[in-house]
Amino acid sequence: MCAALSCLQAVPRAQPAEEPREAVLIQGPNLDAVIEAVCAVGGEITHQLGIINAVGARMTRTQMRELEASDDTLRIRTDRMAKVDSRQPVATSTGHTPKPRAIQGLCQRTT
Repeated sequence: MCAALSCLQAVPRAQPAEEPREAVLIQGPNLDAVIEAVCAVGGEITHQLGIINAVGARMTRTQMRELEASDDTLRIRTDRMAKVDSRQPVATSTGHTPKPRAIQGLCQRTT
């Protein structure tokens, strides 16, 4: 019986799947505060939108919940597709839109 149990312990356990990141818009009282808050929870900033005190970012649901809990002055909106309800033809892009990349250096931590 012990030999059977030791075999079970030798079987590697499945690692939990990494939580997917979603495109979000984070808006707050000022751009620096928004950047600091997103970086603090490990988000990846993809766009700076200074005119509206916001950033585009890629974050997991867990990171979004942490952000909401840490600062009630921030507004978090997930990126959604817009639908057009019209009888008029709508021009659409035929090219591939690449995934936004994180802006390097914004969330650098100094020790």
